[in-house]
Amino acid sequence: MQQKHIKIDAVTYTSLLHWLYKDGNIEGSSKMWEEMKSKGFRPTVVSYTAFMKLLFDHNKEKEATEVYKEMLVSRCSPNCYTYTRF
Repeated sequence: MQQKHIKIDAVTYTSLLHWLYKDGNIEGSSKMWEEMKSKGFRPTVVSYTAFMKLLFDHNKEKEATEVYKEMLVSRCSPNCYTYTRF
């Protein structure tokens, strides 16, 4: 995408994170999450919810809780979908 000068944003990262997760590439999803944040993109409520679901689905409740706390600190408000996904 970068080679073709396609603009990458938080929505793009979230889509890639979700796609990698659905393909079974949990490590790739986690790397995508970290890359998104390291490049200065602020995760959206959809990003946070998707990543927390990934963590919960793989018995990483502690990590998911830390992401939830990060979400609150960043002033990204959870929505009803966030609360009902788990």
